[in-house]
Amino acid sequence: MNQRVIVTAYGEADVLRLMDEPVQAPASGEVLIRVEAAGVALGDVMRRKGVYPGGPKPPFTPGYDGVGRIEAVGEGVSGLRAGERVAFCLDGTGAYSRYVRVREQDAIPVPASIDPYEAVCLVLNYVTAYQLLHRAVKKEGMRRILVHGAAGGVGTALLELGRVLGLTMIGTASEPKLASVRGYGAMGIDYRSEDFVKAVLERYPDGVDAVFDPIGGDNWRRSVQTLRPGGALVGFGFTSVLTAGPDAEAASRLRGDWSRLSQGQWHSEKPVLASAYSVTQWKREHPSWFRLDLQALLQLLSEGRIKPVVHAVIPLQEAAEAHRLIESSRTIGKIIVDCL
Repeated sequence: MNQRVIVTAYGEADVLRLMDEPVQAPASGEVLIRVEAAGVALGDVMRRKGVYPGGPKPPFTPGYDGVGRIEAVGEGVSGLRAGERVAFCLDGTGAYSRYVRVREQDAIPVPASIDPYEAVCLVLNYVTAYQLLHRAVKKEGMRRILVHGAAGGVGTALLELGRVLGLTMIGTASEPKLASVRGYGAMGIDYRSEDFVKAVLERYPDGVDAVFDPIGGDNWRRSVQTLRPGGALVGFGFTSVLTAGPDAEAASRLRGDWSRLSQGQWHSEKPVLASAYSVTQWKREHPSWFRLDLQALLQLLSEGRIKPVVHAVIPLQEAAEAHRLIESSRTIGKIIVDCL
């Protein structure tokens, strides 16, 4: 019997329910995975609340990323076998489940020596950070970066991978999380009590080379002020829509900003390169990149050169608590749903 979490209606975390259903056999070209660990992301919360652009209508199962062992293989599958541990990344829905079916090409082998909880941190968060640093901006001349949400799952990944690259880093976070940010060798800024634009420019008057911003809206506009001419702003989310509350006009402006940034139509007075990044869109358009980048990260993890931060592991049946936790803004690193 399979169990999966479903969003029964748009709303708060209590709309999440656990549903029982038969396990479906894999179709031709698919593998059936017994999921060990699934990642929790703010994108899951945005979909649950109905504020994610183009998001699904209830009922649906949240979740991008997971790691588990292959239970069965469908006809025509030749490169994978039952019992092998694999990672997978879905298009934003489906991972909060004890069993998941994916195409063979979307199941990426994970070395047996790697802990599944650490492995699942790589699938969404670290691949996002890796592609932001290695593909979304030109590495040549990139010496100094500003990371917003620096204590989150992607933020900590950016800081750790930035440290591997030898970058000078600045990270914004709330005051209780600044010790974590500084632990990566970054300058930490308390975004609640400090003006990050002023703090950055006082320390680096010529600005930074790149800003990675998951917040959106006015934060993007202020981030541009910290860039050197010709620097790069990459928006990889607009989580500020979660704090817009019932202000439909504000939420609409945020979605409009994301749309313009995605289409290359977002402009600023300063000559900078502004773009949007979506890991799921890039995976659809460049599937080989996703596989190569995840494999590179698995190698770094197996070598001990990176160590993802796991904030909490929460049972599948308590997925609502996982959502409340990530919404509390008190977490550092990754929240994981244990699907065993």
